[in-house]
Amino acid sequence: MDMKNPPHPGELIDANLKELEVSIARAADVLNVSRQHMHNLVKGQSAITPAMALKLELALGGTAETWMRMQVNYELAELRKHVPSVRRLVDA
Repeated sequence: MDMKNPPHPGELIDANLKELEVSIARAADVLNVSRQHMHNLVKGQSAITPAMALKLELALGGTAETWMRMQVNYELAELRKHVPSVRRLVDA
């Protein structure tokens, strides 16, 4: 069953960093991304790409596939809030 309002994966990253007592700056250095990008990711303003998913797998655990699934679930839920008017091509 799909979640109607799944969290952005950045929330989980933020929770992990806080639990590990790791700053955004340190995480950015370890993940080899800018501090701004890391900040945007944690705040839900940037999406997890496949490359970032692999970096998160290596740095925080979980699998890249899980990180990507969380991102896709979040994006689909956001899109479903504004479903465009589309009809089926073939009636059932």
